Amino acid sequence: RLVVAAVGDSSAVLLGNSGADATHEQLSAEHSPTNLAEYVRMRATRSGPALKFVYDCPDFEEFNIFTHKEDGTAELDLEALEQADAHEVMVKNARNDRFTLLLIPEEEIAVSGLEDPSLPATATIEEQAITMTRSLGDFYAHRHGVISDPEVRCISLASVPRDLTHLLLASDGIWDLWEYAEVSRELLPNSSCNEKSLPLADRAAAFCEKTRAKGADAFGEASGRAHELAHQQQAYTRAPRMRTHLPACMCAHARACALAHALTCPRMHAPA
Repeated sequence: RLVVAAVGDSSAVLLGNSGADATHEQLSAEHSPTNLAEYVRMRATRSGPALKFVYDCPDFEEFNIFTHKEDGTAELDLEALEQADAHEVMVKNARNDRFTLLLIPEEEIAVSGLEDPSLPATATIEEQAITMTRSLGDFYAHRHGVISDPEVRCISLASVPRDLTHLLLASDGIWDLWEYAEVSRELLPNSSCNEKSLPLADRAAAFCEKTRAKGADAFGEASGRAHELAHQQQAYTRAPRMRTHLPACMCAHARACALAHALTCPRMHAPA
């Protein structure tokens, strides 16, 4: 069996080549505010009704990602998506996924363990924003339904199509720049391609260089890191920010090679 335990937005994808074209199968879902199952899970928590799942529009207009039908079930709000696009919400990856936020409302919390009785007994935590519904950090957000528990999937290798021969694990430094089929074509070209004769390790190294170059084309090596830090600060403080007409999704791509943990391994054709 293949067991995949995922938290956040790194992905595990099976790759292959059927001869005519590249094939792939995504093995882990992204734990972002657009994940309907995660929305339902978090709405059922103590803080759930007060949480907001919204598109991250540059003008701070808040459009809810989901709406509720008459029977109470949630679904994607297509009208809100159109409105967010009209307000120039940016896309974060090659699959045109929009930037989104999970907003945690302001709250007053009790402060304990202070020796000075003159200090206030409570503290105000301003509205917080996070881009994941599951994470290994973000401990304050864990008070409000964000969890570090992985989503686990068990897959019988015997049930996997035989043309899916390799497994790739990578962070958003890879997946934000490439569609899954593109990655498969780059790493596992068909027999008519000259790169087919190259060892897999060499193709993987060349692919990482292409990824780095894509990021550098957007912001350059230095500005990519600066833009990334600025975007992280915006996401957590919701402070006023400078407008940019470049896709915000490119913030991490200049460091793709350092971030991407790309591992390819031969598929074992064996019964579970």
